[in-house]
Parts: sequence; structure tokens; C-alpha cells
Amino acid sequence: MTIKLSVIFIIGTILAPLLLIAAQNRGADEILLFGGNKGDVTFPHRIHQAAIGD
Repeated sequence: MTIKLSVIFIIGTILAPLLLIAAQNRGADEILLFGGNKGDVTFPHRIHQAAIGD
């Protein structure tokens, strides 16, 4: 039983920081979208995410 708890603790210790790093990655500030004949369009990705939340 002690070995199982130790393994779970070690996995949790490794996994927790990785989840925090993944949660902080919100993508690019701006995304360049193909606009066809009108030209490319800059999309404010960060502003959009802040407005709608996760």
C-alpha cells in the first residue's frame, strides 16, 4: 500500500505542473486569417478569449 501511495504521489507531483503550464497557454495574441479576394484579416485572438472566457 505504501508503494501505491508513493507512486500516486510521484505521478501527481509530475502531472500538476504540466497541467498548470497547459492551462496558462492561451494561444497567439493575434491570428492571421485568409480573407480571400479582400486580403488577409488579423483576428484579435487574445481579446476574443478574454471576452468569452474558457
